[in-house]
Amino acid sequence: MSGLKVSAFTTSYMFQMNAVQAMRHLNRSFGFRRFTVLVGPPHFWPSELTAAERRDIPKVLEGEGLEIAAFCWPSIDNNFASQAQDLRMQTIESVRRALDLAGAWGVKHLVLVPGKISPLLAPPFDMSLAVFVEGMRIVAPMAREAGVKLLVENVPMSAFPRIADLERALAAAAEYDVGILYDVANATFVGDDPLKDLPRIVDRVAMLDASDTVLEKFQHTTVGTGVVDFPAIGKLLQKLDFRGVTAVEMIVKDDPDRAFGRSLDRLAKYGWEDPRKATRGNAQGAKAGAKAKGA
Repeated sequence: MSGLKVSAFTTSYMFQMNAVQAMRHLNRSFGFRRFTVLVGPPHFWPSELTAAERRDIPKVLEGEGLEIAAFCWPSIDNNFASQAQDLRMQTIESVRRALDLAGAWGVKHLVLVPGKISPLLAPPFDMSLAVFVEGMRIVAPMAREAGVKLLVENVPMSAFPRIADLERALAAAAEYDVGILYDVANATFVGDDPLKDLPRIVDRVAMLDASDTVLEKFQHTTVGTGVVDFPAIGKLLQKLDFRGVTAVEMIVKDDPDRAFGRSLDRLAKYGWEDPRKATRGNAQGAKAGAKAKGA
């Protein structure tokens, strides 16, 4: 299997399956072995895991050849950029639990959304920047102790929606060595250009998220159904010798399996690996071995 590396984001199954069920489903259906797990109830919430689950889940995944490449911490029930210190500290405490679990399980990355803000009443940039840097001052040592790399994502409804905003924030927090998860749909929706952004920031980009969107409505849907230029992005990433992982992130309510299948079809044409080929190859090898034994 060759091409740009891919993983699967478990988001589409958040309310239908727990994280382990979703990973197994994506592995059986499409051959995925690497995953970004969305951290959010009822799908996956560290403080709700039993002692047995904390102990056994990594063993089960290892036994099945599955790897959690990253935990993703969205701004659903938390806000890293809140101007209220007590609310920020509640968020940071929850992040700490996720970092502790990531360290114990050998998860290499924790993805943070840099807080959420109201588009109608956003605080001045410098105020958001100040609380972000203060949060990094607390969280970065936790990540370092756990052996986990922090990544911050470009998200439209966050304190730093444009990649230039995020670069400014990371420059202000440079001492904490935080990386970037670059979401191509998010970037395109807010008016950024991945073809201009990626050459400038590729050394800091550990992961990409791949989905499509139109400009009239914010989406994370099937690759090839929106305006994201995947053929050009695939060529550029190969030219840049990008070594990170691209997480296929479908957020669709109806038939996410179909969205994953069609997205993989198109991504494979544009330079990404197709995990289904490895699955088919393994199955053919097993059949050949069984036939040889029976001969």
